[in-house]
Amino acid sequence: MTTDNTTRIKPQLTLLTGACGLVGSRTLAHLHAKGFNVVATDITPPKEGSLPPGVPFIQADLTKPEDVNKLFEGTAFDAVVHISAIAWLPAGKVLDARTWHANNVVGSYNMLRTAAERGVRNIVQASSMNAQGVSYTIPGRNTFDGFPMSEDTTRRPMDPYGLSKHEAEIQADSVAFLCPWTRIATLRYHFVTEDYESAWPAVTARDVFSWVSYDACARAAECALTAPVTAFTGHEIFHIVAPEIAWEGGVEEGERRKEGEERGKRPDTVELLERYWPGIEIDRAYWAENPRRAVWTTDKAERVLGWRHDG
Repeated sequence: MTTDNTTRIKPQLTLLTGACGLVGSRTLAHLHAKGFNVVATDITPPKEGSLPPGVPFIQADLTKPEDVNKLFEGTAFDAVVHISAIAWLPAGKVLDARTWHANNVVGSYNMLRTAAERGVRNIVQASSMNAQGVSYTIPGRNTFDGFPMSEDTTRRPMDPYGLSKHEAEIQADSVAFLCPWTRIATLRYHFVTEDYESAWPAVTARDVFSWVSYDACARAAECALTAPVTAFTGHEIFHIVAPEIAWEGGVEEGERRKEGEERGKRPDTVELLERYWPGIEIDRAYWAENPRRAVWTTDKAERVLGWRHDG
């Protein structure tokens, strides 16, 4: 189904989790600017002056049902945007894989189940391409069905983060079956950064050369919240990535362009796939018109949600 922008849902009273994180704070600012009445929550309080003016904040630990219940006391939210999760660890910090996994899956289920049972009709949750088994998988052990990859590509996560996102997607399936009045959009982000210029020096082969901007993530949440009621029902997964890869220089890691160097060769996506993922089937026709096209398809998000990476 193609989204008709004339029938989009108007801004709503929305609870946003993970509001103090990198993606959450940008999403909060964007939704606030677009006229959404947002209540922000996170496990840690925001820095002074970091929230948009007039946005209320409630501190909560989503792994505790009593904290989650308090978020809904006295407020009938129209929508929930669930971004809260441990996504990565700062250099030098170690976290037990079991603790990491448990935090994410308990928090996601508590929020999805509670919101739906409280009558929330519109839920958006942040997931990750790592649900398919990508950046954090043991080098040399991840594999894919073929290229390009759609939302239906087999999920093979090994790490606690990717596994937690895989399971959050299964939770959304279950909650949507349990509460048919609720629709849930799962947005799979990947290597979120500011723009292409900050992406290409940092993205590696294990990231499958791909990225997405903070602004595009925020707009994806808005598009999912405002998509017409006829756009989709139940639970649907959407890929949210930039339309082209971020890779400069030669095909080999050691030949990549360094910051400050003039731009030279920019390898095609298929060249990189053949080098780093030999033996996996490639649909070359997909790259016929744009040789630098990304590995993940975003057609579904564009068609159903009316989303575009660049606005």
